[in-house]
Amino acid sequence: MEEGERAAPTPRVNDLRELTKTGRLPVGTVLVHKGRGTEGDVEATVVADGLRLRGKVYPSVSTAARAVAMHSVNGWKYWRLRSGELLSSLRTR
Repeated sequence: MEEGERAAPTPRVNDLRELTKTGRLPVGTVLVHKGRGTEGDVEATVVADGLRLRGKVYPSVSTAARAVAMHSVNGWKYWRLRSGELLSSLRTR
């Protein structure tokens, strides 16, 4: 890279399946949401075709988050790894 040039930004991954396929989010990983309201802490498990939450598989992180929050929510910012890292951070690794 020449002086003054910027590196191309890392493309964002827009699909949970892409994260599992590339190994950035292995199947079996438990995601958590620290609930502030009546739902309390919630856990969901990454499966091959989405997130398993309370016995049901949701095709995206946002639909799983909506099932808990009962309103539209950005699932990439709703779920975290057990380490506390936001799920959205895996999209640009």
